[in-house]
Order: sequence, then C-alpha cells, then structure tokens
Amino acid sequence: ERRPNFYRDRYDEEIRFFDHEVGRLLDWLAAHEVFAESLVVFTSDHGESLGEHNYWFTHEANLYDEEVRVPFVIRYPEQMPRPSAKSLVGHLDFLPSVLDAFGLPQVPARGISLIANEIPGERIFPHSLHKPDSPLRWFGVTDDRYRLVIPSSGPELYDIREDPGEQHNL
Repeated sequence: ERRPNFYRDRYDEEIRFFDHEVGRLLDWLAAHEVFAESLVVFTSDHGESLGEHNYWFTHEANLYDEEVRVPFVIRYPEQMPRPSAKSLVGHLDFLPSVLDAFGLPQVPARGISLIANEIPGERIFPHSLHKPDSPLRWFGVTDDRYRLVIPSSGPELYDIREDPGEQHNL
C-alpha cells in the first residue's frame, strides 16, 4: 500500500481502540466505586512519525516533536493535591510521582513528583537516541520555547512556540 492516508487511518484506529479500552477500565473503576480514590496514569514510550520530516512509521530515527512528545496523563484522586504550575513534564517525573502518590520513600531521580510539588517554570529535558558510538546517534534538548536536535548532519534549532512543526531551522 503506497497511500499515506491508509497508514494514518490504521494508526488512528489503534488510538480509537486504546481510547475505548481505557474507557472500559475507567468504567470498571467507577462501577466498583473506586474511581474517586484512584490514581490513573498513562503514557507512551514514544511518538510516531507519519510523514513529518520525511520519516514514516519510525520511533528510533529522530528526536523531532512527533517522536518525543507523548501523552503523559495523570488523573488524581479527589483528595490528592495537584501541582499548581504548568510546565514541561516528562518520563523522568513518573517514578517520583508514583512513589509520592503511594507515600513511599523517594529514591534518587532526576525528575520531580507531580503530586504536590510546585513544578519549576523553566525546565530543560535532554534527549538521546542510539549508542554514543553509533552513526545514527542523535542528541537533543527541549525547554518550553526551543528544541535543539543534533543529528549526524549537524545541529538544528527550532522555536517550538512559533514553529511547532519544526520546519524552520534557526
């Protein structure tokens, strides 16, 4: 099949299936009267390229937005405090958040708990892809305004507020 929309439609169907199944889980929690006190967290390990930057169905080829921005959703129990600031969050925050939610001791981690802590307004997230000696190695860093990606072809800097599709290398 050579039509891109065929593959995009299949990917959309996967998302619809996941949404349906999450709905079933949430309905079960509600039916068993535990939804109100449940901490529900879901995320994804990677995004998916669907033609952006001429990559198709890859998640180990680049560090552009379509690969590194993923869902990270926390539904807090009604009585649990929530962070009061909005800022970048990431997978580094998962472990501290879950430990905090269950009242378990924190372990050394680079992330922060998203349960009761203030989220710093100026966070920077590093990205890397492939082993350090690989010719496919990419490095990157993202803050709330810019994304710097460094593929083997050289550095690229994007203003992700003004250019969310990362089309204009600054």
